[in-house]
Amino acid sequence: MFSCIICLFHKTSSLLENINNQSIITLPYLSIAVNNCMNISIIIPTRNRSALLLRCLQSLLPQLQDGDEVILVDNGDSYQTKLIVSTFLQQYPIIYIHERRKGSSYARNTGFRKTKGEGIAFLDDDCIVSQQWLAEIRRLLEGAKKRNTISLFQGKIIYKFPSDSLRKSLFILQHQYDWTTIRKSKKWESSRALDLINAGNFFTLRRIFHHTNYLFDSRTFPYIGEERDLAYRLQLQGVSIEYTPSVSVTHVSLPLPLRTYLLTWLQYGRAHGILEKRYLAKREIRSLFSSGKERNVFKKTNSFTSMVIKHFHGKPLLQIRSLGLLYAREFLYSMARLIYRYV
Repeated sequence: MFSCIICLFHKTSSLLENINNQSIITLPYLSIAVNNCMNISIIIPTRNRSALLLRCLQSLLPQLQDGDEVILVDNGDSYQTKLIVSTFLQQYPIIYIHERRKGSSYARNTGFRKTKGEGIAFLDDDCIVSQQWLAEIRRLLEGAKKRNTISLFQGKIIYKFPSDSLRKSLFILQHQYDWTTIRKSKKWESSRALDLINAGNFFTLRRIFHHTNYLFDSRTFPYIGEERDLAYRLQLQGVSIEYTPSVSVTHVSLPLPLRTYLLTWLQYGRAHGILEKRYLAKREIRSLFSSGKERNVFKKTNSFTSMVIKHFHGKPLLQIRSLGLLYAREFLYSMARLIYRYV
């Protein structure tokens, strides 16, 4: 595919000049109209990950129907991103926007302001959608509209790692641990509902966002914490978060440098400390903290540690390395969380 894109370089040069000179570009959609179907706007933030974005668009664009649109918000400065977008613009309804302010929260907010669809879906550029992804979203949102329910839907995310690593093993164990905790919650047992959202794959009706004064709090949480903050604000307004595994994506998880990995956990601690300070005074949200990992991070760490030790049983070197990495990240997380909660 990339060789084809390079071959198209000269043919698309004039179009790329338009992309450089304009912040928003739209071209007509060549599609057969489908009557009485809800229009869906899909918002995709991207930042200098052209190869992943290409795979994402290849899986998504053929599923679009007349009236749907893709809002692609470029939060980076990669010429390759513009080149890839240019190859799809003439055939598919893509609105290309460049957002200079760095952070996925800024990008998603900017994208949302340009949407026209009755249904709103959020997707990450490193996700590959399943074959019936958009059709299933449309079916669920049309059903919610008929029932007049006040719900946000969280799709399933399947994580794929291109290579084996210690951090991959820890992530998989963490994922299993978190889902074990979720399945023990009263909300899950009663209605298969969640307390949190993952912006890589969630969707709802446009009118649901009328229940909150703003979408993502980009000033406080430009990168991390914005999803949890939005989930809390929506739940305080009576919006439920329903888990819909039939709407699935495959998330391609690229390995991070160790320094970036640890700094990410530091940012998690900062975000969770701010969230606790902001919401623990509210009785409705207090229950979410009391049943989750924020209540006692050290108790959670000890429980997860036992899981890690059991997983690496008989491999003492891997046990030592995994525990060292685990405690390093938990120390950074806990330190940032306490500072931002109480200072």
